[in-house]
Amino acid sequence: MSLLEKIREHKWFLLVLLAAIIVRMWWFWEPNLGVYDETFYWAVAENMIGIRHLQMPEPTYLGRAVQISIQGAWAIPVGTPLFVDFNYGQPTFPKAIMALSLLVFGDNLVAMRIPSLILGILAIPVVYLIVLRLSNRSTATVAAFLLSFENLFFMHGRVGVLDIYPLFFSALAVLLALHNHYLCGILSAALAANGKFVGIVILPVILLIILMQNTGSSKRAQVKRLSLHSLIGVGLAATIFLTFNTLFFIEKNPLMLLQKTGSELLVYQIPLIGGFQSNPWEWLLNQRPLSIKIWGTFNASLSYDGTGYANPLILFLAIPTLAVMLDWAIRKKDKLALISAGWFLFTYLPYYLLVWSNRQLFMFYFLQCIPPICIGIAHMLNDVPKSFKYGYLAMVMVAFVYLYPYLFILTLLFGVSPTG
Repeated sequence: MSLLEKIREHKWFLLVLLAAIIVRMWWFWEPNLGVYDETFYWAVAENMIGIRHLQMPEPTYLGRAVQISIQGAWAIPVGTPLFVDFNYGQPTFPKAIMALSLLVFGDNLVAMRIPSLILGILAIPVVYLIVLRLSNRSTATVAAFLLSFENLFFMHGRVGVLDIYPLFFSALAVLLALHNHYLCGILSAALAANGKFVGIVILPVILLIILMQNTGSSKRAQVKRLSLHSLIGVGLAATIFLTFNTLFFIEKNPLMLLQKTGSELLVYQIPLIGGFQSNPWEWLLNQRPLSIKIWGTFNASLSYDGTGYANPLILFLAIPTLAVMLDWAIRKKDKLALISAGWFLFTYLPYYLLVWSNRQLFMFYFLQCIPPICIGIAHMLNDVPKSFKYGYLAMVMVAFVYLYPYLFILTLLFGVSPTG
């Protein structure tokens, strides 16, 4: 098949991908201030390449100095030398990528965001190919559309924080496993775990896929295969973690390193204004997103609202989608439904274990559950009339635009210059 024929075959997906790229690259360098934890990870990445500011640059938005309310505070621990990572609570791997981006593209927030921008865009074709492996182009295109215009995913695919790393490598692990590249899938799962520790939950999903694709084997062979791949996955994740963290942390003793990481991870507390903390059962119905807003910059109106809302047209279907996917997986032996339900449950349920720790939990942790929800919804829409499907997708787009953070663009569209 020629390249032109392939383009025609996947033309609707390519249009979705093009739109997703445009909306992500448009103003992704604005605002020039830390969104979510960007300022903190910027300081970490700078320190890893030997740069330290006594004071961060003044935040600006479209060339103007702005003031925002700061939720929480952070400081580099006293006595921390240069060229080290001082954030024990998260793996070094994504911070090392950010540090490399600073070296290549310059010491600024744009460089911090470039890896997230790339991974966020690449995650869309990965999800498309996952669905295409087990379904049709229409369903795969709808899944890509839903992911492209899901607001929580959109925000994290444009800011220099860690959460997009485990999402991308988790999706890539699923795709590789579906194509029987099990060891590569296990390696991607290990990278997901080193994006954020929550990424390790994709390993049981990979084992589920291996089991699903080898049902003809004897139980003994299945147990042997699953045990071997489990050990390889955990071993790779631990090796990558210890390699990066031993290189960049002052603490070189592996046991002490794990102890410090675990203590910081499980007792993480930060003073926040406005009650942004939330429990896992609240994420599905009662969003409490972190928020960074700039008021009155343009014509006394809200010009930037960096709030990571999940698209309600997708979020509120999570429970019904899970119920349908479980039913289809059990009753119809539907492989795509099994992956959607398993991926969601293995990712979502472990957060309930953290409720019993002293760690604060936030709505944006739900980001890792977005791909399987989008896949499940797209799968369900196969069985509905086209008018209903297209009407729903239109409402998803309306919700995306309504929650779009750069509201000054809407002012521009109506012919009023925000700088005039």
